[in-house]
Amino acid sequence: GKLIVVGDLHGSMADLSLILDAHGLPSNTIRYIFVGDFVDRGSHSLEVLTALLGLRALSPHRSVTLLRGNHEDTQINRAYGFSQQLKSRFGEAHSRLLTKILSATYKEIPLSAQVGHLAVVLHGGFPRNVSSRHQPITWDMVTSLERHKLDTLMGSDPKPGVRTEDWEIARDILWSDPFGRHHPLLNTSQVEVSEKRGAGQLYGLGFAEDWLEHIDARFLVRAHQCVREGSQIQRCPGDKQKAVITVFSASNYKGGLNDGAVVVFGSQGVPEIFRYQHSNSVNSLSSWASCRCEGSRRLLRANSNGLLAEAIVRSKHLLSPEMGSRADENGMITIADWCQALDQVMTLGDGSIDWARLQSSIAPANKHGLINYRKFLKRFTVRCGTVEASIVFSQLEALRAVFELLDMDGDGGISLAEWNQGCGCLEQLAQDENFDAKALFQAVDRNGDGKIEFEELLDSMQICTAMTAHGEEEQRWRSFRETKLMVKLVQTLTTYSQNLYVSTLARAIR
Repeated sequence: GKLIVVGDLHGSMADLSLILDAHGLPSNTIRYIFVGDFVDRGSHSLEVLTALLGLRALSPHRSVTLLRGNHEDTQINRAYGFSQQLKSRFGEAHSRLLTKILSATYKEIPLSAQVGHLAVVLHGGFPRNVSSRHQPITWDMVTSLERHKLDTLMGSDPKPGVRTEDWEIARDILWSDPFGRHHPLLNTSQVEVSEKRGAGQLYGLGFAEDWLEHIDARFLVRAHQCVREGSQIQRCPGDKQKAVITVFSASNYKGGLNDGAVVVFGSQGVPEIFRYQHSNSVNSLSSWASCRCEGSRRLLRANSNGLLAEAIVRSKHLLSPEMGSRADENGMITIADWCQALDQVMTLGDGSIDWARLQSSIAPANKHGLINYRKFLKRFTVRCGTVEASIVFSQLEALRAVFELLDMDGDGGISLAEWNQGCGCLEQLAQDENFDAKALFQAVDRNGDGKIEFEELLDSMQICTAMTAHGEEEQRWRSFRETKLMVKLVQTLTTYSQNLYVSTLARAIR
């Protein structure tokens, strides 16, 4: 599985939608941590907050974690736009009631999360020793503070009934920043009061390293600061394996030109940075222009231009013998050999592609972890002088998301019962009196085992678009082409996947 850490969103529904489209909805294998500052400044604060709360409530256990940021504070909301949005939409009286509900909600949001010995995630920074104690604070104190009493962290003193040390610790966690890149104290263990913020502290990387050593973790992943490239990795001065990672997920923040970013931890625990910029379209899967993966320094346009498909097509004459030399007599090749063959033949943009990351989308493996390289290459062809792929590359992740949604028990295959239920949710098909869900299931289930695997669904899309079908395949699908049901299925799945996030929430609520 993978863990995606999302920084400040600040009311940007376009960025949230883009992130979910690109990385998939939360599941048992896809986990998210949202590191606060969901609201204020952006024009869709209410949508972002309700979406995140909905995801938290509806997703599998522990697949969504919400952490509090300094803007999860109703007094801050009054100054930075969210309160005004509520008043303009619901009126004065209703907005006051909503503000009370928000205040009670904010208090229940945790301040930090720990991912084993890999990372600690929080909004701003580690706390310094508080003025009310003579002994250093511990991580147990941080995780056990009485956050349900902290409705606001504004002002010069805590409210009555709030412990001073809890209030000071929470302010440091939510408001602090590392020293600037050229500050002389950056690589020290020193801290200073943050005059600019008016709360929290500025801290050296040595200070963060001491805390990471105390907790026995490698990374501090934080948000709170807009950085031009969406993220920043700062290595600790003593142990270079430890680092402070800043991630900011609202692109074009306040009308600027900054990238948004998320941090992705795979099964190996290596952080990768996914960067993007949104367009004005919220729901379009092709709305994001580019993603740059720091681990492989790849540049990949995942939109209708189909640059990846084009590159594969133009390299087929080299890929075929390279993969063939590594495959068995049935054309089956291991994932590692598949990646190595592609690396040997192809580069794109300013470096090599992270093929391992893309493999599950463009070349699904069977249950033995093997890829049929001939079928993989067959999915890409040249027709009438133009490059076409069986499914536009930008839709592959969407199709996988739809597959995972239909595979309700998560066993890697869609049963007939799951298929019938899923098709019933696709209104365009359900309203067609000629639609035969069972017959279509049997046609897509090409090996007849009573389950539709992702590769079978992908192959069906290929055949349906009549790009490479011939001979017996042509005969098998003729009746479906005549009624155009398969074409309709493709169109419906595409439309459905483009609105997957909204559809899933609505379906779950119903």
